[in-house]
Amino acid sequence: MTLWYPEKGKNQTTDSITESFVAYSAEKYLSPTLKERIVEITLLLDEIYSEVESSQYENLKYSVLKKVADYSRRKDSLPELRSIINKWNSDNMEFSLRFFTTLFNLLNQAELEEINSINQKRKNQSSIANPLSDSIYEAVKYLKDRDVKVEDAIEILKRLDVIPTFTAHPTEARRQSLLEKQKIIIADLENYLFGHLGKLEKKALREKTKRSLVMLMLTDDLRTVNLTIEDEIKNTIYHCIEALWYAVPEIYKDLKGAFLIYYEHDLEINPFLHFRSWVGGDRDGNPNVKATTTEYAIKSQRIAILSKYRESLDELYKDLSLMIPESLTDDRLIKSIDEDIKNNKIPKFIRDRLKNEPLRLKVICMQTKLDSFMDSISSDEVSDCYSSDSFIKDIEVLIGALKSLVYPALFKTGPLNDLLIRAKTFRFILMSLDVREHSDRHSDALDELFKVRKNLSYSLLSENEKISFIKKAIKEEKSIAIEELTKFSDPVRETLKTFFMIKDKCFDDPDTIRSYIVSMTHTTSDLLEVFLLLKMTGSVILKGGKIISYLDIIPLYETIDDLSNAANLISDVLEEPLYNSYVKSRGVFQEIMLGYSDSNKDGGMGMATFALNTAQESLAEVLSAKNIGLRLFHGRGGSVSRGGGRTNAAILALPPLCQNGRIRMTEQGEVISYRYGSVPTAKRHLEQIISAVIKGFITKSDSQSLKGNNLLLSIAEQSQKTYKKFILSDQCWEFFINSSPIKHISRLPIASRPASRKSLETKRVDFDGLRAIPWVFSWVQTRYNIPGWFGLGTALETISNKDNSIDALQQLYLNSPIFNHLLNNMSFEMARCRLDISKLYSDLSASAEFHKIILLEYKRCLKMFKLITGNKTLLERNPVIEKSIKFRNPLADIINLIQLELLNRWRDEKRTDRLQKSIFASINGVAASMQTTG
Repeated sequence: MTLWYPEKGKNQTTDSITESFVAYSAEKYLSPTLKERIVEITLLLDEIYSEVESSQYENLKYSVLKKVADYSRRKDSLPELRSIINKWNSDNMEFSLRFFTTLFNLLNQAELEEINSINQKRKNQSSIANPLSDSIYEAVKYLKDRDVKVEDAIEILKRLDVIPTFTAHPTEARRQSLLEKQKIIIADLENYLFGHLGKLEKKALREKTKRSLVMLMLTDDLRTVNLTIEDEIKNTIYHCIEALWYAVPEIYKDLKGAFLIYYEHDLEINPFLHFRSWVGGDRDGNPNVKATTTEYAIKSQRIAILSKYRESLDELYKDLSLMIPESLTDDRLIKSIDEDIKNNKIPKFIRDRLKNEPLRLKVICMQTKLDSFMDSISSDEVSDCYSSDSFIKDIEVLIGALKSLVYPALFKTGPLNDLLIRAKTFRFILMSLDVREHSDRHSDALDELFKVRKNLSYSLLSENEKISFIKKAIKEEKSIAIEELTKFSDPVRETLKTFFMIKDKCFDDPDTIRSYIVSMTHTTSDLLEVFLLLKMTGSVILKGGKIISYLDIIPLYETIDDLSNAANLISDVLEEPLYNSYVKSRGVFQEIMLGYSDSNKDGGMGMATFALNTAQESLAEVLSAKNIGLRLFHGRGGSVSRGGGRTNAAILALPPLCQNGRIRMTEQGEVISYRYGSVPTAKRHLEQIISAVIKGFITKSDSQSLKGNNLLLSIAEQSQKTYKKFILSDQCWEFFINSSPIKHISRLPIASRPASRKSLETKRVDFDGLRAIPWVFSWVQTRYNIPGWFGLGTALETISNKDNSIDALQQLYLNSPIFNHLLNNMSFEMARCRLDISKLYSDLSASAEFHKIILLEYKRCLKMFKLITGNKTLLERNPVIEKSIKFRNPLADIINLIQLELLNRWRDEKRTDRLQKSIFASINGVAASMQTTG
């Protein structure tokens, strides 16, 4: 029997659980509209399972669901609950996991709808005097209120360069099929609850929703095989393209409208918002990403965005039905059409039919060129028959023709303007790709290359010797021939194939690949090696004393040591004449990426925050002194401990020198569907980022600087000392491996990238070998959330006891955006802890005493947070989230208790595929309840 087809039981009174949930949600003070959504979801679930007389549902309902409010009030309820669950058979376990995972997934979608509704209500209530908080309108008013002149405001916009970058997620637990069904159910539920429908329409819609819910329950929430890279590429495109397509033009409409209102100026829009992707280009630690994979990603993205342009041209043809006599037709339009007819096969009957409709004839010409280009992409024979620039020029010709007709309403707004914004934003690629690779792969390639060519062991050279050798090789060494690839090992051959692929794609269309990111950049040679390989494969050309290249080389600093030394490292490489010339050839510009995940895993939350901010400030100083432009690329994760949380708040907390309008940040797989799952959420997320970047130009203050801030340095150093002592210890590792479900997470068929660099057996894998994302994911599963707070309690307590410094810490919280942001993030992660549940996980380990260490540190963090902030609870500042967590916790506890029993059975019983699958389902369930996979 499978878990989702219920076993029929006796006819019992199927009294609804809805009353229990009404009372429970009311007790937790949820908003009336969110409560309506939750109650309706539970009512539908109750009806579905009551209709089929499910014995598993009856068991769950009478033993747990009817008493959920009582359990949530009683501190002694866990043993009773656990006793009930531990007696369940496999059928009841599986059914309950399915029930609660479905409930949480729908609740998550319902909360998104609630947020969208609140934002829309606030937007409707906003005014010119009081625009929506964190909106484009508020940002422009912010400039105006601070006496920023219109020309200076326009100059700020010219300097904006905002680039969200989409990445795949190695522990993304949700299936796309489920996400699609969940969205359909919630959309129908919104219409049912809040739409203006008649009784019969409501009845029909409710039946439709119930059917969709059954379909959801009958869809397996576990993949049978791992995602492929190709799957991840398709999923990323699917998740973002629709929302971005509609949200991006709305951003610029708001900007244009805001300048009209607050500056009485008709702003000319030059898009500053662009998108990048790592999906299909990131090969660091992922052996499945090949040169052919990146080519597939480029092709897939091109076809996707070109198809959207083709649909738009169809709509434009319908829209531009204007009859314009030849005498009134714009000369530029006539010349453009004549040139198109000369170079493309436009049938005479179409030309004759559209003689007095030149706008439509021009659209036909554009369709013909676009179709030819799409055919060449599909057949892998890319032609130069059309380009992004030509497409943009054609749109501008159409807009110019409308302007010549005098009527402003024709050209000030409309689909043509939207298409122009989209074409300038997405061009013919949708999102330019990054290629990322570990620094070791480049040195390995050079080692083999020069062993073959010169019988030289490059890897044995010292750092200074490597630099000297590379500088000489750049000038003297001949290019690598394709024929030479047969001489190398498979890994090196693949590395070199990637560089050849980059050359082909960049010279074909520079928009396809914009950056080469070097993971684990430790030395100057790590960057010079990439420069040499680019030169030897043709992507960098030295000609007449000039350097020609279409690619940025980006160092990625990830560990605490590398972050601390980042300014020195980049200064040293910029002193090298060839690399300096290369940077000048790229517009006197250097992008630098900072890793939030590994820095946290390496040094804990306190030191990671300090090291990241110090590195940013030092890097900005170095590049400013050298008159080189800087864009920081923030490698932020989904969870708070890995740099997640509110992006706009993080931007406003940046050091002053980094508030330069140029910013890039990762949007990791697990948050893409959340932030870009609908047009309203995508637009709101993007406008909050842009609003923060604009405000950052004029809100710089010394309080954001870490220079000379010995108190913050002391906090960072003391927290790192505590973190290293306890977390980077054999005791913690043994505790982690045995008390968390990490071994099962590593087997989950959820991504193309391995969860660790080694097999997750205690004796083979170590702390360094485990990636940061599954590290965080595992702590989330056990409800400890250690990466988000451990070490800070001891640090703050030690400092406050020294010279009675509590007043200084309180002032620091009030005046330092960085420290304020740190403590708020810490408190958010602590609020999601459930240490009574965590204690039960600790019993799985022989190092169970380690729980006491964690508990003591948690209590220190809680005490110090209350003392410093004056708050009575961890989330007093955000009661909405606080209430949501209180509502979720008792329900999430049930999933954890099921998982704990399953893990115990895994240890004590015969390990079956069915039991393994149930553990996988429990991991999905906890992820849904906690809304994160790390």
